[in-house]
Amino acid sequence: MVMVLLVSAAPAALALNAAPAPRPTGQVDQSTPIVGQLRRDLLAAGANGPRASRPSPAHPILLRSALRVAGARPGVRALLVSFRSLTGRSCVGVAFQGSRVAPGPFACLPPCTEPLCMAVFRGGPLPRGTRVLVGRVQPHVTELRVTGRSGPVRRYRVSRSRVGQPLVAPVLVQVSSVRDIRGYAGGKEVAWVRFRG
Repeated sequence: MVMVLLVSAAPAALALNAAPAPRPTGQVDQSTPIVGQLRRDLLAAGANGPRASRPSPAHPILLRSALRVAGARPGVRALLVSFRSLTGRSCVGVAFQGSRVAPGPFACLPPCTEPLCMAVFRGGPLPRGTRVLVGRVQPHVTELRVTGRSGPVRRYRVSRSRVGQPLVAPVLVQVSSVRDIRGYAGGKEVAWVRFRG
């Protein structure tokens, strides 16, 4: 699994263009404690990380948002979860769940104070040519516009759910490629993230 981190983020202002209305990302938001084998798998997957990112067995791990991955092996889901690290840090992490899917390394996503905090996951249980865009956005951001390597810009509504401290909105969306992402608040562009690779 390869994670491509953001390269740059900069505020800008652009006028809205005539485009289809924003669509839902497909994620299902909730606040459900993870128990049983999946909890044990996540604790084991994070056991070798640094203490500040390692999930604490003494605290709950909460499922905050899930996205069923189209075209993947049956039942594969991308999960955004919140937990406390061994040092007490409030964390948001990403895991994949499904038949014969190992959770892979599990830890806090890197700290980020930008309006858009995004990463792209590929490989592992994901079908060839599929990426899952994972992120947290500041609550005032209401729309994301994702530009792929080719093809039209896709517009997505940002979740109204909140996760972590400070509070952010979760983002999970399946895409074929990502070149850049623009965040909008009240129709005005407030952030821009460009990816490489």
